Amino acid sequence: MTSNDEEFVFFDDEVEGNSEFEIQKPWKILIVDDEMDVHTLTKMVLTGFTFENRQLNILSAYSGAEAIELLKKERDIAIILLDVVMETDDAGLKCVKKIREELKNHETRIILRTGQPGQAPEQQVIVNYDINDYKAKTELTASKLFTTITASLRSYQYIQTINQNRAGLENIITASSFLFELQSFSLFAKGILKQLTSILSLDDDSLYINSSSLSAFKDNDNIKYNIMAGTGSFAGHEQEEIDNVVPENVYDKLINAANRHESIFNDNTYTGYFETKKGEHTLLYLQWQRPLTNGDRDLITIFAKNVAAAFENISRNNDLAESQRKIISTLSVMIDEVSRENTHHLKKVTDISYFLGEQIGLSSAELHYLKYAAPMHDIGQIKIPGEILKKPGKLTPEEFETMKLHTAEGYEIFKDSPDEVMKAAKVISYMHHEKWDGSGYPQGLKGDEIHIFARLVSIADVYQALLSDRSYRKAWSMDDTINYINEQSGISFDPTIVDIFMKNHSKIIEICN
Repeated sequence: MTSNDEEFVFFDDEVEGNSEFEIQKPWKILIVDDEMDVHTLTKMVLTGFTFENRQLNILSAYSGAEAIELLKKERDIAIILLDVVMETDDAGLKCVKKIREELKNHETRIILRTGQPGQAPEQQVIVNYDINDYKAKTELTASKLFTTITASLRSYQYIQTINQNRAGLENIITASSFLFELQSFSLFAKGILKQLTSILSLDDDSLYINSSSLSAFKDNDNIKYNIMAGTGSFAGHEQEEIDNVVPENVYDKLINAANRHESIFNDNTYTGYFETKKGEHTLLYLQWQRPLTNGDRDLITIFAKNVAAAFENISRNNDLAESQRKIISTLSVMIDEVSRENTHHLKKVTDISYFLGEQIGLSSAELHYLKYAAPMHDIGQIKIPGEILKKPGKLTPEEFETMKLHTAEGYEIFKDSPDEVMKAAKVISYMHHEKWDGSGYPQGLKGDEIHIFARLVSIADVYQALLSDRSYRKAWSMDDTINYINEQSGISFDPTIVDIFMKNHSKIIEICN
């Protein structure tokens, strides 16, 4: 091919070393055929093929079953050249079904090839199976194979772009409902990164990084940088230090931009640097394999500045919210120390509640709110007279009615806060004395009317309280406590949570210890 308009070219030895952009991440193509000659011939014909400056990595499987096992490990195969007749007459067709239905792989382009067209009629196969092309082996001359591979790679690339956009939008939508929480910013930034890399056809590997304001203040020459969001090979490393994740060449570019306090465009990478008013350093790393237009560069720059500004605003909001939480959490501990002899009660109740929340399938955001709100469940006791809180004997009916007011007092403390943790603390403090059968207080709520957070804290609170000494009684034995929890299933406690509690009791003992 000699036309400059063609998207695939064949390099000779002289041209290969002078490519403007380094060829990265080859397209993976899988040949599935029981004839060795088919593999050899196909690889020979496709030698030197490139598309969008990326070469081919051609894999081989010699049966449908072998192909499925390979596809379970290799999730980024772009094209499968699949024979119909292998270990069985319909092995290829069965393989298609498994790829689409069992592996849920709808991105990979499947080109069905057969040397026996009558064995699997084209119209019937096209209608009944999710394939993208059907060719007789005699049809696939060298030129037609080039055309088929190019068209399929372009289709695969478009589908990846669409799916990345969708995944990015899902992250943004999920994060937007609780955007002023720090962990949601990571989700938000990851969504934006996916959008940006797919819209501009950048490489999947991208990073958004920030430094601790404390480390930046204390030791400007030894700042620790943590990953806030990552895509591609950097995905899943959020909150880790870059030293342990990024390769040396990327690390050097990040540190160079940080040391120079400026954003740097190289031939095929961008390292953005921004410093917040708090002294935090934020870095953005992007890479690509094609020349960027001035418009592309402008979009990247605008994105980097806006995300840095968003991070600073969210960080400031988090600092304020965290200060409020610490004040109230400190008050909770003080109240706990006044009303109980066991000063570890709050910690144990929180850890048990969190563990049970994990077992019933709460989301990561819900677990986050529960973790920070559970210790505040008795904050309303700040309004209860000390002589009642510390009374060594049983409370009179009048004193008990006063004691019950701590739920409503807790609600009043949190009711006007927009912070999600405070909202969780509001429902926990108000409802943790409600009972499953409706006999609790202050509202007499029943069953699922009681918020799941309060149901979790309720059983953890009672369990830990019974096992602890109080000014008016000695601690119960473990057997008596467990029997009581079981007896109160469906009365005081949610039966589902009781079942989970009992099945995991040995783990709960470990948590308390």
